[in-house]
Amino acid sequence: MPPLISVIIPLYNHEKFIYEAAVSVLEQTYDNLELIIIDDGSRDNSVATVSTISDNRLKLYTQKNIGAHATINRGIASAKGDYIAILNSDDIYYPTRLQTFVDAIEKDKTIDALFSQVEAIHEDNKHYFFFSNTPKHNIPLKRDHPDQIFAADLLGINIITTTSNLFCKKEVFDEIGLFKNYRYSHDLDFSLRLFHQKHVRFINEPLLCYRVHAANTLKEDSAMVHFETAIVLADFLQKQPPKLLFPGLTPAQAMDNFFSILHNHRIDKILYVLFQFSQEENSWQKLKNTLLQDNSHPFRITCLKNLQESLAHEERQHNTEDRLKKLSATIENLRHENRLYQKSVSQRIGRCCTWPARKILRTLKR
Repeated sequence: MPPLISVIIPLYNHEKFIYEAAVSVLEQTYDNLELIIIDDGSRDNSVATVSTISDNRLKLYTQKNIGAHATINRGIASAKGDYIAILNSDDIYYPTRLQTFVDAIEKDKTIDALFSQVEAIHEDNKHYFFFSNTPKHNIPLKRDHPDQIFAADLLGINIITTTSNLFCKKEVFDEIGLFKNYRYSHDLDFSLRLFHQKHVRFINEPLLCYRVHAANTLKEDSAMVHFETAIVLADFLQKQPPKLLFPGLTPAQAMDNFFSILHNHRIDKILYVLFQFSQEENSWQKLKNTLLQDNSHPFRITCLKNLQESLAHEERQHNTEDRLKKLSATIENLRHENRLYQKSVSQRIGRCCTWPARKILRTLKR
């Protein structure tokens, strides 16, 4: 009997996308699965849409809104599978995703989790781009599994892109814990623990479609996304300080590696301040909780304002660059059309001027 896979879909106000998301699971080439859909207090017709799907592998639960992380955790608790996969309710699995992962993990039992390349699609399913989530570093970061080479990348960018990209053994959650209470960065926080403690493998082919649309959660508050990211990274580094992350290296080499990894310029100042004010574990936990929960904390207010200004400036620069590119393209097109016009006019004038001579030549040939 092939192993059972539990696929968890946390659903919230995605009546437009949930049917396609669910069908992408139920029509997998690997069919020994259960699909657990938990509606997190949707206010649209999401539940009614799911109810139109007839498949005995589908289980639908409803609840009051408690947030994505808690909804996923509820799904994990009720899952019966040997493996857990997550799919956000606006994303889509490639048909062979689960079979590819099962084949890989059954072939190498030391693998604890897998993730793949991700294709971004528009709201209408048209291709947008492929995320650059191929691991870039092979830095000898301290980790519990000797084959683990991806933990360093997560300190610079969330290379798994989304919780939809997670596939792992169920016992992983018993060993490293569940998703924590972060609005935007619960996937990064979990991935840092997962990649640092477990054997994770990257499948270098697109097996997941991430849908880009106006209602993406990450678009709600970009400044808060970056602020949460800084807190998640600081929390990880509090438990795994840089001097312990690079075994066998000189301090100079460790500094160079750490500098190369941390390349999110928007949050470097935030990280620096957090490092200075979080020297002790107990004081850091209190500070972290305060910064996440207290909207009136002056440091939080200043950080969010600074991030908003920085993001707005980058957006203006991006828009200006786009306008300049479009203007340059328009000018070049006009120049090209003018050259064609000039050539055409010159050709007509030339033919007019040489018409008598060409007429004489034709007469002589006769």
